[in-house]
Order: sequence, then structure tokens, then C-alpha cells
Amino acid sequence: LAGTGTQKFLELDKKQFGNAPVYDRLEDAVRDAYESATKGDLILFSPAFASFGMFKNEFDRGDMFLKIVEKL
Repeated sequence: LAGTGTQKFLELDKKQFGNAPVYDRLEDAVRDAYESATKGDLILFSPAFASFGMFKNEFDRGDMFLKIVEKL
């Protein structure tokens, strides 16, 4: 997700992540992961930063993630 630490993270792990997509909305990231997954895959939501610009707190972020997954 786009945020204050995103660019720093991508620069540190460029070899591992290459041109990893950056999303402005959690819904877009989850949808893309879901559409890229195949039967038996696991989608792990493990944020590296707080995302205060998008969510009130970690609980708000987790609740939003669960709501998006339930819609899928």
C-alpha cells in the first residue's frame, strides 16, 4: 500500500520485490492478490508499516481487510 514507508521498503528490497505493485486502496490490493491466486494458495496480509494515512489504527485496517475478503 502507498504510504510514508513504501518507497523506502521498495528501495531496500528491490532485488527481492523488483517492480512490486503499489496500491492506493486496500481493496485493489486484495482483489489483485485474489485474482492472481490459484486454488490452494494462501494470501497473507502482513503490513510492513502502520498505514495511518489510510486507517485509524491496526484494528480498522484489519476490519477493512476482513470486509473486503468477505465480499470476495
